[in-house]
Amino acid sequence: MHSLTFITNKGHKSPTFGSNIGSYHIVTIPEDWRIVGMYGRSGQYVDQLGFMIAKTVYDLNTKSSLVITAKLTE
Repeated sequence: MHSLTFITNKGHKSPTFGSNIGSYHIVTIPEDWRIVGMYGRSGQYVDQLGFMIAKTVYDLNTKSSLVITAKLTE
């Protein structure tokens, strides 16, 4: 991986971190989920990157919430 850019669901774009060369891949997080963590592996470059995503489900009867987490690896 040579660079990384984040784009939010509202179209806001982060600066490009790293060099702007090579091909690109887009990872889309499912609607109503959010990134809560990242993990990866690197040598000279980052060669593996994964995201931990979570969805909060609200119970309207008890007004409590449950956080569901999953790993998303690209």
